[in-house]
Amino acid sequence: MPVARAIHKVSNVLDRGCSGVLIAALAAMVLLTGAQIVCRLFFTALAWSEELSRYLLIWSTFLGAGIVYKHGGHISVTLLHGFLPPMAGKAVKIFIHVVCGAFCAIAIYYGFRYMGMQGNQLSAALRAGVTTLVGVLGTDSITRSVEGLVAKAKALTNEGITAYCLTSAYQYPPLTLTGSVMKDIVFVSEILGCKLAIADHRGSHPTREEIIRLVSDIRMAALVSGKPGVLHMHTGADPAGIEPIMDIVRTTDIPICHFRPTHMGRRLDQAAAFTRMGGYADITVGERTAAAFPGLLAEADPALLTLSSDANGSMPRWDEKREHIVGMGVGQIGDLYRTVRAMVTEEGVPLETALTFITKNVAQSLMLYPRKGALQVGSDADLVLLDQDLEIDSVIAKGRRMMADRELLVKGTFES
Repeated sequence: MPVARAIHKVSNVLDRGCSGVLIAALAAMVLLTGAQIVCRLFFTALAWSEELSRYLLIWSTFLGAGIVYKHGGHISVTLLHGFLPPMAGKAVKIFIHVVCGAFCAIAIYYGFRYMGMQGNQLSAALRAGVTTLVGVLGTDSITRSVEGLVAKAKALTNEGITAYCLTSAYQYPPLTLTGSVMKDIVFVSEILGCKLAIADHRGSHPTREEIIRLVSDIRMAALVSGKPGVLHMHTGADPAGIEPIMDIVRTTDIPICHFRPTHMGRRLDQAAAFTRMGGYADITVGERTAAAFPGLLAEADPALLTLSSDANGSMPRWDEKREHIVGMGVGQIGDLYRTVRAMVTEEGVPLETALTFITKNVAQSLMLYPRKGALQVGSDADLVLLDQDLEIDSVIAKGRRMMADRELLVKGTFES
C-alpha cells in the first residue's frame, strides 16, 4: 500500500538520522569525560562538562530505545507468540505495539505536565505572597545542577519577581559553576553564598578544618563582592546539631554572620543560643512551627530569626530506624505565609512581629535591606495586600501588579 510504503520510508529516514545523532552523542560523552579527567588533573576542571554529559546520556538513552524498538531488539518473551497461528500471532503483535504506543503517549503526557509544574513556580510564589526568593539545590545534586539553578533564578527575575540562589548542595567539596566557590559568589550576580549539609547522614561529614576553610573562602568572596557571603547549612537530625559550628565561632575570628543554619525547628534551644551569640537562625516551617514560636521568642533574639519554606524540596518520610524512605512529600511555598498567619490568629503573636520573620529580618540577613523588606523611598515596590481575615488578596512586585483580588495578572513563561 502507498501509505504503508511512505510510513516505512519516513521511519527509515528517522532511524538513520537518530542513529547518527546517537553515535555523535556517545562519542561526545567519551571525549568530554576524558577531557574532564585531564583538566582536573593538570588544569582547571570544566564546570560545564558534567552537565552536558548528563544531558547527552539522557538523550542517548531515549534515542537508543527508539532505534532498538524499531529493529525488534528489546528483550521479549516469544514462547506464546510462537505457538499461535499466523493471524493470531499478527493480532498479538499489533496489540503489543498498541500497548507500547499507549505507554509512550502516557509518558509524553506526564512529561509535559512535569514541565508545566516546573514553570508554575511564578504563580505559586505570587499566590503565596513571595516577591523575593533564594533558590538552593536539595538532596539531589546528581540530576540537578548549579547551572540549572542559576538559570531558574534568572528566569524568575525576568518574569517579574526577584530571585537569588546559592552555589553547591549537600556535599563537600562543593559543586560550583566556575570551579570555585569564591568565583561563583564574586562573578555570578544571583549567587549570594554556598550550601552545605551538616549533622546529616546524607552529607559528606566535612571536618572542622574543611568547614573553616570553606567559610573563609566565602568571607573573602563577600568582602570582594559586597554580598552577604552566607554558608547556608542544612542541619540534619544528628544530636550534635550546630554545636561544632558554635565552637568554631567561639574559637576563631570568623564572624558569625557568615554561618546560617536552617531547619532549626527540631532544635529550638540551639536556635535561641545561636541568636544570643549574634547569628541568624532559620526555621523551616512545619505543622508545629506556629505553636512553637511564642516559646522561642522568649529565649531568642527576634530580630535574628527567619522563616523559610523549603518550597519544592523533597520531604522524605523515614521508617522507625531512619534507614529507609517509606514516603515522599514536597515542600509548599504557601506554607510560609500560612505559618505567619497562624502565629497571629492562633498564637497571639503581633502581626508586626510575625511579618518580620519573612520580610525585614530576611532582607537584613542577606544585605538587601532597605531595598527589600521595607517601605520607604528607594525600596523596591514589593507589596502584599491582605484582606480583613489576613488572607493574601493582591501582590505587587517591583511596582508591577502581579495579582489583584486573588486573580493572577501575570503568569510564568510556560504557564497557560
